[in-house]
Amino acid sequence: MPVRKQGIKVTAESVSGPGYIVYPVSEEWRRAFATAVFLNGGPDDDSVFFQTFDQLVENIGEEMGERNIKELSDGWDVTFIVDPWVVGNWYGYDAYRVAELGPKEFMRIAEHKH
Repeated sequence: MPVRKQGIKVTAESVSGPGYIVYPVSEEWRRAFATAVFLNGGPDDDSVFFQTFDQLVENIGEEMGERNIKELSDGWDVTFIVDPWVVGNWYGYDAYRVAELGPKEFMRIAEHKH
């Protein structure tokens, strides 16, 4: 029986003009990561932007896998599972706290602070 990878679903897609965005599929995770970034001085954004395909593959290609890289290069959106700590590192701005606490607990604490 295959071992199921623990993590969260994320989607990578190309945007009009050059660039790619990557974001959690779950609204709960997106909102929590965006809040973490905003509270630490970053933009209120629920996705991570990569300017070029090469930049995206260099930074997250290992998590995407070869098949998803090929499909994304062919113009398809791809969804895959990633460890929440890795996603937190993509966002930066201490977003690892979301992975550490989980989105519900993080938002509960954030609401009390502000």
